[in-house]
Amino acid sequence: MYGEQHLLTYKSGKETTFVTILSIDLSFRQLLWWLGGGFVSFLLASHIPPFPFVGYWGYAPHFLPFIIGIVFSLLKHPTTDLPLGKYVALWLQFKRRKKVYY
Repeated sequence: MYGEQHLLTYKSGKETTFVTILSIDLSFRQLLWWLGGGFVSFLLASHIPPFPFVGYWGYAPHFLPFIIGIVFSLLKHPTTDLPLGKYVALWLQFKRRKKVYY
């Protein structure tokens, strides 16, 4: 009727902030990417020794999974506006599926 409001919620498309780290608002999905990369980095550091004779740069490969996790959590594909992790998963799914041509 006239004057009644519909109870439809507004969908902004922005993910809900789950935690804030160093003024970076992270959603739950992004936090999982950061934690996964940190966990794999920790496993690498505990099982693989650093490269000798290069100082602190010998530890650089241990941080690569963490950096990859940050990249996959924060970047989006420019044309589809999907998160990079979801885009790569969908792309791999498309490449692996059986193609049928009629």
